[in-house]
Amino acid sequence: MSPTLVPDPACLAVDSIRCSDQSIQLLVHVSQSAAACPLCGQPASRVHSRYVRTLTDLPWLEVPVQIRLTIRRLHCATPDCPRQIFAERVPQLAAPYARRTLRLHALLTVLAFALGGEAGARIGRHLVVGVSPATLLRLIRRTTLPSLPLPRILGIDDWSLRKGVRYGTILVDLERQRVVDLLAGRDGATVQQWLLEHPGVQVIARDRGGSYADAGRRGAPAALQVADRFHLVTNLHAALRRLVERHTSLLRSVEPLPDPAQHAVPSLARQADQSQQRYRRRVERYAAVRQAWEQGASMRRIAAEFGMGRNAITRYLTTGIIPRRGGSTAASSPLAPYRPVLQQIWETGEQRPTVLLQLLHEHGYRGSIGPITRQTSLWRVQDPAGERAPPPRMLTVARIAWLLLLPDADLAPAEQTALTHLLAAAPHLATARTLALAFRSVLATQSTASYAAWQDRARTCQVREMVSFARSLERDAGAVEAAITSPWSNGPTEGHINRLKTIKRQMYGRANFDLVRQRVLWYG
Repeated sequence: MSPTLVPDPACLAVDSIRCSDQSIQLLVHVSQSAAACPLCGQPASRVHSRYVRTLTDLPWLEVPVQIRLTIRRLHCATPDCPRQIFAERVPQLAAPYARRTLRLHALLTVLAFALGGEAGARIGRHLVVGVSPATLLRLIRRTTLPSLPLPRILGIDDWSLRKGVRYGTILVDLERQRVVDLLAGRDGATVQQWLLEHPGVQVIARDRGGSYADAGRRGAPAALQVADRFHLVTNLHAALRRLVERHTSLLRSVEPLPDPAQHAVPSLARQADQSQQRYRRRVERYAAVRQAWEQGASMRRIAAEFGMGRNAITRYLTTGIIPRRGGSTAASSPLAPYRPVLQQIWETGEQRPTVLLQLLHEHGYRGSIGPITRQTSLWRVQDPAGERAPPPRMLTVARIAWLLLLPDADLAPAEQTALTHLLAAAPHLATARTLALAFRSVLATQSTASYAAWQDRARTCQVREMVSFARSLERDAGAVEAAITSPWSNGPTEGHINRLKTIKRQMYGRANFDLVRQRVLWYG
Protein backbone atom coordinates (compact mmCIF):
# COMPACT_ATOMS: atom_id res chain seq x y z
CA MET A 1 0.00 0.00 0.00
CA SER A 2 1.30 3.46 -0.85
CA PRO A 3 2.70 5.25 2.22
CA THR A 4 1.53 8.64 0.86
CA LEU A 5 -2.10 7.85 1.69
CA VAL A 6 -1.53 8.80 5.33
CA PRO A 7 0.33 11.82 6.73
CA ASP A 8 2.93 9.85 8.75
CA PRO A 9 3.56 6.28 7.47
CA ALA A 10 6.03 5.71 10.31
CA CYS A 11 3.16 5.86 12.83
CA LEU A 12 0.11 4.92 10.73
CA ALA A 13 -0.57 1.91 8.56
CA VAL A 14 -3.33 1.43 6.00
CA ASP A 15 -5.08 -1.95 6.34
CA SER A 16 -7.42 -1.72 3.36
CA ILE A 17 -9.36 0.65 1.10
CA ARG A 18 -13.07 0.32 0.38
CA CYS A 19 -14.33 2.13 -2.70
CA SER A 20 -17.83 2.87 -3.95
CA ASP A 21 -19.48 5.47 -6.15
CA GLN A 22 -20.45 7.53 -3.12
CA SER A 23 -17.34 7.40 -0.93
CA ILE A 24 -13.86 6.02 -0.30
CA GLN A 25 -12.98 4.52 3.08
CA LEU A 26 -9.47 3.98 4.40
CA LEU A 27 -9.09 1.53 7.29
CA VAL A 28 -6.05 2.68 9.30
CA HIS A 29 -4.46 1.71 12.59
CA VAL A 30 -1.53 3.04 14.67
CA SER A 31 1.56 0.97 13.95
CA GLN A 32 3.61 1.96 17.03
CA SER A 33 3.64 -0.53 19.87
CA ALA A 34 3.53 2.05 22.69
CA ALA A 35 1.93 5.43 23.26
CA ALA A 36 2.68 8.21 25.75
CA CYS A 37 0.17 9.07 28.46
CA PRO A 38 -1.19 12.60 27.86
CA LEU A 39 -0.80 13.49 31.58
CA CYS A 40 2.41 11.94 32.86
CA GLY A 41 4.09 11.36 29.50
CA GLN A 42 5.21 7.82 30.32
CA PRO A 43 4.94 5.23 27.49
CA ALA A 44 2.37 2.46 27.85
CA SER A 45 1.77 -0.66 25.78
CA ARG A 46 -0.79 -2.75 27.74
CA VAL A 47 -4.04 -2.60 25.76
CA HIS A 48 -7.33 -2.14 27.56
CA SER A 49 -9.67 -2.00 24.53
CA ARG A 50 -10.09 -0.59 21.03
CA TYR A 51 -12.57 1.65 19.24
CA VAL A 52 -12.89 3.26 15.79
CA ARG A 53 -12.72 7.00 15.07
CA THR A 54 -14.29 8.20 11.81
CA LEU A 55 -12.48 11.17 10.25
CA THR A 56 -13.43 13.09 7.13
CA ASP A 57 -10.48 13.74 4.83
CA LEU A 58 -9.90 15.71 1.64
CA PRO A 59 -11.84 14.29 -1.33
CA TRP A 60 -10.18 12.28 -4.11
CA LEU A 61 -11.39 13.21 -7.61
CA GLU A 62 -14.56 14.77 -6.18
CA VAL A 63 -15.34 11.61 -4.17
CA PRO A 64 -15.66 12.02 -0.36
CA VAL A 65 -13.01 10.24 1.69
CA GLN A 66 -13.35 8.83 5.20
CA ILE A 67 -10.59 7.48 7.39
CA ARG A 68 -11.71 4.85 9.89
CA LEU A 69 -8.93 4.90 12.44
CA THR A 70 -8.66 2.12 15.02
CA ILE A 71 -7.60 3.64 18.35
CA ARG A 72 -6.33 1.70 21.35
CA ARG A 73 -7.16 2.42 24.98
CA LEU A 74 -4.09 1.72 27.11
CA HIS A 75 -3.33 1.23 30.79
CA CYS A 76 -0.99 3.90 32.13
CA ALA A 77 2.12 2.28 33.63
CA THR A 78 2.56 4.98 36.30
CA PRO A 79 0.77 3.86 39.51
CA ASP A 80 0.00 7.34 40.87
CA CYS A 81 -1.10 8.87 37.53
CA PRO A 82 -4.65 10.33 37.77
CA ARG A 83 -5.50 8.82 34.39
CA GLN A 84 -5.24 5.07 34.59
CA ILE A 85 -6.71 4.45 31.13
CA PHE A 86 -6.16 6.74 28.16
CA ALA A 87 -6.72 6.71 24.41
CA GLU A 88 -3.66 7.06 22.23
CA ARG A 89 -3.28 10.37 20.39
CA VAL A 90 -2.56 10.78 16.68
CA PRO A 91 -1.45 14.43 16.40
CA GLN A 92 -0.13 13.88 12.87
CA LEU A 93 -3.62 13.06 11.61
CA ALA A 94 -6.24 14.84 13.71
CA ALA A 95 -6.76 16.75 16.93
CA PRO A 96 -8.33 14.97 19.92
CA TYR A 97 -12.12 14.55 19.55
CA ALA A 98 -11.96 16.04 16.03
CA ARG A 99 -14.01 14.57 13.20
CA ARG A 100 -11.87 16.05 10.41
CA THR A 101 -8.25 15.52 9.52
CA LEU A 102 -5.78 18.32 10.03
CA ARG A 103 -5.41 18.95 6.29
CA LEU A 104 -9.18 19.23 5.79
CA HIS A 105 -9.35 21.54 8.82
CA ALA A 106 -6.63 23.71 7.25
CA LEU A 107 -8.56 23.94 3.97
CA LEU A 108 -11.79 24.92 5.72
CA THR A 109 -9.92 27.52 7.76
CA VAL A 110 -8.57 29.13 4.59
CA LEU A 111 -12.08 29.13 3.07
CA ALA A 112 -13.54 30.69 6.22
CA PHE A 113 -11.02 33.51 6.47
CA ALA A 114 -10.89 34.23 2.74
CA LEU A 115 -14.60 34.07 1.95
CA GLY A 116 -16.57 34.13 5.19
CA GLY A 117 -19.50 31.92 6.13
CA GLU A 118 -22.01 31.91 3.29
CA ALA A 119 -19.56 32.25 0.40
CA GLY A 120 -17.16 29.75 1.96
CA ALA A 121 -19.96 27.18 2.34
CA ARG A 122 -20.94 27.61 -1.32
CA ILE A 123 -17.36 27.06 -2.49
CA GLY A 124 -17.06 24.12 -0.08
CA ARG A 125 -19.96 22.37 -1.80
CA HIS A 126 -18.14 22.68 -5.13
CA LEU A 127 -15.02 21.21 -3.52
CA VAL A 128 -17.06 18.29 -2.08
CA VAL A 129 -16.32 19.32 1.51
CA GLY A 130 -19.80 20.10 2.71
CA VAL A 131 -19.78 22.49 5.64
CA SER A 132 -22.30 24.95 7.05
CA PRO A 133 -21.74 28.72 7.26
CA ALA A 134 -22.03 28.58 11.05
CA THR A 135 -19.21 26.02 11.21
CA LEU A 136 -16.95 28.25 9.16
CA LEU A 137 -17.66 31.21 11.45
CA ARG A 138 -16.81 29.03 14.46
CA LEU A 139 -13.51 28.15 12.80
CA ILE A 140 -12.73 31.86 12.44
CA ARG A 141 -13.49 32.55 16.09
CA ARG A 142 -11.56 29.53 17.39
CA THR A 143 -8.43 30.11 15.34
CA THR A 144 -5.54 31.39 17.44
CA LEU A 145 -3.70 34.00 15.43
CA PRO A 146 0.10 34.03 15.60
CA SER A 147 1.69 36.60 17.86
CA LEU A 148 3.27 39.52 16.05
CA PRO A 149 6.45 41.40 16.99
CA LEU A 150 5.93 44.72 18.71
CA PRO A 151 5.78 47.53 16.15
CA ARG A 152 8.26 50.40 16.18
CA ILE A 153 6.51 52.54 13.56
CA LEU A 154 2.76 52.62 14.21
CA GLY A 155 -0.02 54.05 12.05
CA ILE A 156 -3.31 54.92 13.78
CA ASP A 157 -6.65 55.82 12.21
CA ASP A 158 -10.34 55.28 12.78
CA TRP A 159 -12.79 53.22 10.70
CA SER A 160 -16.54 52.66 10.79
CA LEU A 161 -18.14 49.33 11.60
CA ARG A 162 -21.47 51.04 10.99
CA LYS A 163 -21.17 54.56 9.66
CA GLY A 164 -22.44 57.16 12.06
CA VAL A 165 -23.13 54.59 14.80
CA ARG A 166 -20.13 52.39 15.63
CA TYR A 167 -16.46 53.09 15.03
CA GLY A 168 -13.18 51.37 15.68
CA THR A 169 -9.45 52.05 15.57
CA ILE A 170 -6.96 50.33 13.28
CA LEU A 171 -3.30 49.96 14.23
CA VAL A 172 -0.81 49.24 11.43
CA ASP A 173 2.87 48.31 11.62
CA LEU A 174 4.20 50.64 8.92
CA GLU A 175 7.56 48.84 8.77
CA ARG A 176 6.07 45.43 8.04
CA GLN A 177 3.01 46.79 6.22
CA ARG A 178 0.48 44.74 8.18
CA VAL A 179 -2.34 45.30 10.66
CA VAL A 180 -1.35 44.54 14.23
CA ASP A 181 -4.69 45.11 15.97
CA LEU A 182 -8.24 46.44 15.71
CA LEU A 183 -9.74 48.23 18.69
CA ALA A 184 -13.43 48.69 19.45
CA GLY A 185 -14.14 52.42 19.62
CA ARG A 186 -12.08 55.41 18.58
CA ASP A 187 -11.64 57.16 21.92
CA GLY A 188 -8.19 58.08 23.12
CA ALA A 189 -8.40 56.00 26.30
CA THR A 190 -8.56 52.73 24.33
CA VAL A 191 -5.51 53.65 22.25
CA GLN A 192 -3.64 54.87 25.32
CA GLN A 193 -4.24 51.55 27.12
CA TRP A 194 -3.01 49.59 24.08
CA LEU A 195 0.17 51.67 23.89
CA LEU A 196 0.84 51.10 27.60
CA GLU A 197 0.43 47.34 27.14
CA HIS A 198 2.69 47.29 24.04
CA PRO A 199 5.79 49.37 24.82
CA GLY A 200 8.46 50.07 22.26
CA VAL A 201 6.60 52.29 19.77
CA GLN A 202 9.02 54.94 18.50
CA VAL A 203 6.96 56.72 15.79
CA ILE A 204 3.18 57.27 15.65
CA ALA A 205 1.69 58.39 12.32
CA ARG A 206 -1.82 59.76 12.73
CA ASP A 207 -4.37 62.21 11.39
CA ARG A 208 -4.95 65.68 12.86
CA GLY A 209 -7.47 64.48 15.45
CA GLY A 210 -6.77 65.51 19.03
CA SER A 211 -7.84 62.24 20.71
CA TYR A 212 -5.10 60.14 19.11
CA ALA A 213 -2.54 62.88 19.78
CA ASP A 214 -3.37 62.88 23.50
CA ALA A 215 -3.38 59.08 23.59
CA GLY A 216 0.08 59.00 22.01
CA ARG A 217 1.49 61.53 24.46
CA ARG A 218 0.17 59.58 27.46
CA GLY A 219 0.61 56.01 26.23
CA ALA A 220 3.97 56.44 24.49
CA PRO A 221 5.46 59.75 25.66
CA ALA A 222 8.86 59.04 24.05
CA ALA A 223 7.39 58.32 20.60
CA LEU A 224 7.66 60.83 17.78
CA GLN A 225 4.22 61.79 16.45
CA VAL A 226 3.89 62.43 12.69
CA ALA A 227 0.88 64.24 11.24
CA ASP A 228 -0.37 62.87 7.95
CA ARG A 229 0.52 65.09 4.99
CA PHE A 230 -2.72 64.32 3.16
CA HIS A 231 -4.74 65.57 6.13
CA LEU A 232 -2.60 68.71 6.28
CA VAL A 233 -3.53 69.53 2.68
CA THR A 234 -7.17 68.68 3.43
CA ASN A 235 -7.14 71.11 6.38
CA LEU A 236 -5.63 73.76 4.11
CA HIS A 237 -8.39 73.19 1.55
CA ALA A 238 -11.02 73.59 4.29
CA ALA A 239 -9.48 76.95 5.25
CA LEU A 240 -9.50 78.08 1.61
CA ARG A 241 -13.10 77.00 1.25
CA ARG A 242 -14.14 79.12 4.23
CA LEU A 243 -12.31 82.05 2.63
CA VAL A 244 -14.06 81.56 -0.74
CA GLU A 245 -17.43 81.41 1.01
CA ARG A 246 -16.82 84.98 2.18
CA HIS A 247 -16.51 86.05 -1.47
CA THR A 248 -19.44 84.19 -3.01
CA SER A 249 -20.73 87.44 -4.53
CA LEU A 250 -17.74 87.39 -6.89
CA LEU A 251 -18.68 84.00 -8.31
CA ARG A 252 -21.50 85.50 -10.36
CA SER A 253 -19.06 87.72 -12.21
CA VAL A 254 -16.76 84.85 -13.20
CA GLU A 255 -17.06 83.46 -16.71
CA PRO A 256 -18.58 79.97 -16.45
CA LEU A 257 -16.49 76.99 -17.45
CA PRO A 258 -17.41 74.85 -20.48
CA ASP A 259 -19.84 72.08 -19.55
CA PRO A 260 -18.36 68.58 -19.73
CA ALA A 261 -21.69 67.50 -21.24
CA GLN A 262 -20.50 69.02 -24.50
CA HIS A 263 -17.99 66.20 -24.79
CA ALA A 264 -20.69 63.66 -23.92
CA VAL A 265 -22.81 64.43 -27.00
CA PRO A 266 -20.85 62.08 -29.32
CA SER A 267 -21.13 59.41 -26.63
CA LEU A 268 -24.91 59.86 -26.51
CA ALA A 269 -25.03 59.63 -30.28
CA ARG A 270 -23.10 56.35 -30.14
CA GLN A 271 -25.50 55.04 -27.52
CA ALA A 272 -28.48 55.87 -29.72
CA ASP A 273 -26.85 54.13 -32.69
CA GLN A 274 -26.03 51.05 -30.59
CA SER A 275 -29.63 50.95 -29.36
CA GLN A 276 -30.87 50.92 -32.95
CA GLN A 277 -28.47 48.09 -33.82
CA ARG A 278 -29.67 46.02 -30.86
CA TYR A 279 -33.28 46.58 -31.91
CA ARG A 280 -32.54 45.40 -35.46
CA ARG A 281 -30.96 42.24 -34.06
CA ARG A 282 -34.10 41.58 -31.97
CA VAL A 283 -36.27 41.99 -35.04
CA GLU A 284 -34.12 39.56 -37.03
CA ARG A 285 -34.23 36.97 -34.24
CA TYR A 286 -37.99 37.39 -33.88
CA ALA A 287 -38.46 36.70 -37.62
CA ALA A 288 -36.11 33.69 -37.49
CA VAL A 289 -37.96 32.16 -34.51
CA ARG A 290 -41.34 32.50 -36.21
CA GLN A 291 -39.98 31.07 -39.44
CA ALA A 292 -38.51 28.05 -37.64
CA TRP A 293 -41.79 27.44 -35.82
CA GLU A 294 -43.82 27.64 -39.04
CA GLN A 295 -41.45 25.12 -40.62
CA GLY A 296 -42.29 22.60 -37.88
CA ALA A 297 -39.31 22.97 -35.52
CA SER A 298 -40.01 22.02 -31.90
CA MET A 299 -39.72 24.53 -29.09
CA ARG A 300 -36.80 22.59 -27.62
CA ARG A 301 -34.91 22.77 -30.91
CA ILE A 302 -35.61 26.52 -31.26
CA ALA A 303 -34.40 27.12 -27.71
CA ALA A 304 -31.16 25.23 -28.37
CA GLU A 305 -30.54 26.95 -31.71
CA PHE A 306 -31.16 30.53 -30.60
CA GLY A 307 -30.13 30.21 -26.93
CA MET A 308 -33.52 31.36 -25.66
CA GLY A 309 -35.81 30.28 -22.86
CA ARG A 310 -39.17 28.63 -23.43
CA ASN A 311 -41.05 31.59 -21.94
CA ALA A 312 -39.41 34.01 -24.36
CA ILE A 313 -40.18 31.76 -27.34
CA THR A 314 -43.80 31.45 -26.21
CA ARG A 315 -44.05 35.22 -25.95
CA TYR A 316 -42.62 35.59 -29.46
CA LEU A 317 -45.13 33.13 -30.92
CA THR A 318 -48.29 34.17 -29.08
CA THR A 319 -48.10 37.97 -29.09
CA GLY A 320 -47.20 38.49 -32.74
CA ILE A 321 -45.51 41.77 -31.76
CA ILE A 322 -41.90 42.59 -32.47
CA PRO A 323 -40.19 42.67 -29.04
CA ARG A 324 -38.79 45.92 -27.79
CA ARG A 325 -36.32 46.55 -25.01
CA GLY A 326 -37.77 46.08 -21.55
CA GLY A 327 -38.36 48.88 -19.09
CA SER A 328 -40.64 51.88 -19.02
CA THR A 329 -41.73 53.33 -22.33
CA ALA A 330 -41.87 56.97 -23.26
CA ALA A 331 -45.65 56.91 -22.94
CA SER A 332 -45.48 55.61 -19.35
CA SER A 333 -42.92 58.21 -18.26
CA PRO A 334 -44.17 60.83 -15.78
CA LEU A 335 -42.83 63.42 -18.20
CA ALA A 336 -45.04 62.23 -21.09
CA PRO A 337 -48.05 64.60 -20.45
CA TYR A 338 -45.69 67.57 -20.06
CA ARG A 339 -43.37 66.85 -23.00
CA PRO A 340 -45.10 69.42 -25.30
CA VAL A 341 -44.75 72.10 -22.60
CA LEU A 342 -41.10 71.15 -22.08
CA GLN A 343 -40.44 71.39 -25.83
CA GLN A 344 -41.99 74.86 -26.00
CA ILE A 345 -39.80 76.10 -23.14
CA TRP A 346 -36.77 74.39 -24.72
CA GLU A 347 -37.30 76.13 -28.04
CA THR A 348 -37.33 79.53 -26.33
CA GLY A 349 -33.67 78.97 -25.43
CA GLU A 350 -33.93 77.90 -21.78
CA GLN A 351 -31.86 74.70 -21.51
CA ARG A 352 -30.85 74.43 -17.84
CA PRO A 353 -32.43 71.27 -16.40
CA THR A 354 -32.94 72.77 -12.94
CA VAL A 355 -34.80 75.77 -14.38
CA LEU A 356 -36.82 73.49 -16.65
CA LEU A 357 -37.81 71.43 -13.60
CA GLN A 358 -39.05 74.54 -11.77
CA LEU A 359 -41.06 75.71 -14.79
CA LEU A 360 -42.65 72.29 -15.23
CA HIS A 361 -43.58 72.22 -11.55
CA GLU A 362 -45.68 75.32 -12.23
CA HIS A 363 -47.59 73.28 -14.83
CA GLY A 364 -48.24 70.40 -12.42
CA TYR A 365 -45.24 68.13 -13.07
CA ARG A 366 -44.27 66.20 -9.90
CA GLY A 367 -41.52 63.96 -11.24
CA SER A 368 -37.75 64.20 -10.74
CA ILE A 369 -35.12 65.91 -12.84
CA GLY A 370 -33.92 62.62 -14.34
CA PRO A 371 -36.50 62.32 -17.18
CA ILE A 372 -35.94 65.98 -18.08
CA THR A 373 -32.17 65.50 -18.31
CA ARG A 374 -32.56 62.38 -20.48
CA GLN A 375 -35.04 64.08 -22.81
CA THR A 376 -32.94 67.23 -23.28
CA SER A 377 -29.83 65.09 -23.89
CA LEU A 378 -31.66 63.34 -26.73
CA TRP A 379 -32.69 66.68 -28.21
CA ARG A 380 -29.08 67.84 -28.18
CA VAL A 381 -27.99 64.68 -30.00
CA GLN A 382 -30.77 65.00 -32.56
CA ASP A 383 -29.88 68.63 -33.34
CA PRO A 384 -27.54 68.36 -36.38
CA ALA A 385 -26.59 72.03 -36.30
CA GLY A 386 -25.61 71.91 -32.67
CA GLU A 387 -27.43 75.16 -32.00
CA ARG A 388 -28.72 74.03 -28.63
CA ALA A 389 -25.45 74.07 -26.68
CA PRO A 390 -25.51 72.70 -23.15
CA PRO A 391 -25.63 75.26 -20.37
CA PRO A 392 -22.31 76.46 -18.92
CA ARG A 393 -20.98 75.00 -15.69
CA MET A 394 -20.68 77.51 -12.86
CA LEU A 395 -17.68 77.41 -10.56
CA THR A 396 -18.51 76.12 -7.09
CA VAL A 397 -16.94 77.11 -3.79
CA ALA A 398 -15.23 73.72 -3.37
CA ARG A 399 -13.87 73.81 -6.92
CA ILE A 400 -12.41 77.29 -6.52
CA ALA A 401 -10.78 76.21 -3.24
CA TRP A 402 -9.03 73.37 -5.09
CA LEU A 403 -8.01 75.72 -7.91
CA LEU A 404 -6.29 77.91 -5.34
CA LEU A 405 -4.20 74.89 -4.33
CA LEU A 406 -3.06 74.05 -7.87
CA PRO A 407 -0.16 75.70 -9.70
CA ASP A 408 -0.82 77.42 -13.02
CA ALA A 409 0.69 74.53 -14.97
CA ASP A 410 -2.04 72.18 -13.68
CA LEU A 411 -4.94 74.48 -14.64
CA ALA A 412 -6.98 74.28 -17.81
CA PRO A 413 -7.08 77.52 -19.86
CA ALA A 414 -10.69 78.25 -18.86
CA GLU A 415 -9.90 77.58 -15.19
CA GLN A 416 -6.83 79.82 -15.33
CA THR A 417 -8.87 82.65 -16.89
CA ALA A 418 -11.60 82.35 -14.24
CA LEU A 419 -9.05 82.20 -11.43
CA THR A 420 -7.17 85.24 -12.75
CA HIS A 421 -10.42 87.22 -12.75
CA LEU A 422 -11.14 86.16 -9.15
CA LEU A 423 -7.66 86.97 -7.87
CA ALA A 424 -7.80 90.43 -9.47
CA ALA A 425 -11.17 91.14 -7.85
CA ALA A 426 -10.24 89.78 -4.39
CA PRO A 427 -6.67 90.46 -3.16
CA HIS A 428 -7.27 88.21 -0.13
CA LEU A 429 -7.69 85.24 -2.45
CA ALA A 430 -4.39 86.06 -4.17
CA THR A 431 -2.60 86.23 -0.81
CA ALA A 432 -4.16 82.96 0.31
CA ARG A 433 -3.19 81.23 -2.93
CA THR A 434 0.41 82.37 -2.60
CA LEU A 435 0.55 80.97 0.94
CA ALA A 436 -1.20 77.75 -0.08
CA LEU A 437 1.24 77.06 -2.91
CA ALA A 438 4.15 77.89 -0.62
CA PHE A 439 2.88 75.42 2.00
CA ARG A 440 2.63 72.65 -0.59
CA SER A 441 6.16 73.49 -1.67
CA VAL A 442 7.32 73.14 1.95
CA LEU A 443 5.80 69.66 2.11
CA ALA A 444 7.48 68.72 -1.18
CA THR A 445 10.94 70.08 -0.32
CA GLN A 446 10.87 68.89 3.32
CA SER A 447 12.58 72.03 4.56
CA THR A 448 12.00 73.10 8.17
CA ALA A 449 13.61 76.49 7.47
CA SER A 450 11.07 77.14 4.71
CA TYR A 451 8.29 76.07 7.06
CA ALA A 452 9.43 78.55 9.73
CA ALA A 453 9.49 81.35 7.16
CA TRP A 454 6.03 80.29 5.94
CA GLN A 455 4.70 80.41 9.50
CA ASP A 456 5.96 83.98 9.91
CA ARG A 457 4.25 85.05 6.68
CA ALA A 458 0.98 83.26 7.48
CA ARG A 459 0.71 84.62 11.03
CA THR A 460 1.14 88.23 9.86
CA CYS A 461 -1.05 88.13 6.73
CA GLN A 462 -4.43 89.86 6.55
CA VAL A 463 -6.40 86.69 5.71
CA ARG A 464 -7.96 85.43 8.90
CA GLU A 465 -8.57 81.91 7.54
CA MET A 466 -4.87 81.46 6.82
CA VAL A 467 -3.97 82.92 10.22
CA SER A 468 -6.32 80.39 11.84
CA PHE A 469 -4.78 77.55 9.81
CA ALA A 470 -1.26 78.60 10.83
CA ARG A 471 -2.26 78.72 14.50
CA SER A 472 -3.77 75.22 14.28
CA LEU A 473 -0.42 74.00 12.98
CA GLU A 474 1.35 75.68 15.89
CA ARG A 475 -0.81 73.76 18.36
CA ASP A 476 0.46 70.53 16.77
CA ALA A 477 3.92 71.86 15.93
CA GLY A 478 5.94 68.74 16.69
CA ALA A 479 3.78 66.43 14.56
CA VAL A 480 3.63 68.95 11.69
CA GLU A 481 7.42 69.43 11.62
CA ALA A 482 7.83 65.64 11.72
CA ALA A 483 5.44 65.37 8.75
CA ILE A 484 7.72 67.69 6.81
CA THR A 485 10.99 65.89 7.62
CA SER A 486 9.98 62.30 8.35
CA PRO A 487 9.61 59.66 5.59
CA TRP A 488 6.69 58.06 7.43
CA SER A 489 3.09 58.75 6.47
CA ASN A 490 -0.34 57.42 7.37
CA GLY A 491 -1.06 56.58 3.74
CA PRO A 492 -0.55 52.80 4.17
CA THR A 493 -3.02 52.88 7.04
CA GLU A 494 -5.64 54.35 4.72
CA GLY A 495 -4.94 51.51 2.29
CA HIS A 496 -5.52 48.91 5.01
CA ILE A 497 -8.79 50.64 5.92
CA ASN A 498 -9.87 50.26 2.30
CA ARG A 499 -9.15 46.52 2.50
CA LEU A 500 -10.95 46.36 5.85
CA LYS A 501 -14.05 47.89 4.24
CA THR A 502 -13.92 45.25 1.51
CA ILE A 503 -13.88 42.46 4.11
CA LYS A 504 -16.67 44.11 6.10
CA ARG A 505 -18.92 44.53 3.05
CA GLN A 506 -18.20 40.96 1.97
CA MET A 507 -19.86 39.96 5.25
CA TYR A 508 -23.03 41.88 4.26
CA GLY A 509 -22.75 44.24 7.23
CA ARG A 510 -23.92 41.52 9.64
CA ALA A 511 -20.55 40.58 11.12
CA ASN A 512 -19.67 41.27 14.72
CA PHE A 513 -16.53 43.13 15.65
CA ASP A 514 -14.71 39.95 16.69
CA LEU A 515 -15.25 38.32 13.29
CA VAL A 516 -14.03 41.39 11.41
CA ARG A 517 -11.00 41.62 13.69
CA GLN A 518 -10.08 37.95 13.22
CA ARG A 519 -10.30 38.12 9.43
CA VAL A 520 -8.38 41.39 9.13
CA LEU A 521 -5.58 40.19 11.41
CA TRP A 522 -5.42 36.85 9.58
CA TYR A 523 -4.91 38.70 6.29
CA GLY A 524 -2.21 40.83 7.94
